Amino acid sequence: MRIGDLGDIATQARRTDEASFLAAWPRPCLLLAGPGAGASCGAAVIDLGGGPTVVTLGRGSRNDIVAPWPSISRQHALVITGSHETFLVDRRSSNGTFVGDERLAPDRPHPLREEDEIRFGHELRAVLVTGKGLLARARRLA
Repeated sequence: MRIGDLGDIATQARRTDEASFLAAWPRPCLLLAGPGAGASCGAAVIDLGGGPTVVTLGRGSRNDIVAPWPSISRQHALVITGSHETFLVDRRSSNGTFVGDERLAPDRPHPLREEDEIRFGHELRAVLVTGKGLLARARRLA
């Protein structure tokens, strides 16, 4: 799992051609923004890795993505990436995991699509993007 800053990635997008950028970011990514983060600052890019991978998210220090806000449960959610699909699983979190306005049922994999808007609890927002979606967002910032 690789983590980057959206501002730095925007600089990379400005300096490279499309093919080179897509080769550097070939897999699905989560754009994560915590409280107070705007579209251009404070957003982290999490490369979900080539499938199959499982990324854990929660307040507990043993998670792959540690989200230290009160509305995030210790073991809040899983992001599972296969060879062709990505799923989100709520791990019985107290304040819920949402895709759009839909609260996910606990322990049931929910398939994610490009540009799905995700909310973990009240404070952490995310969007699933592929390399092309990341390039488009980075170019808007550049």
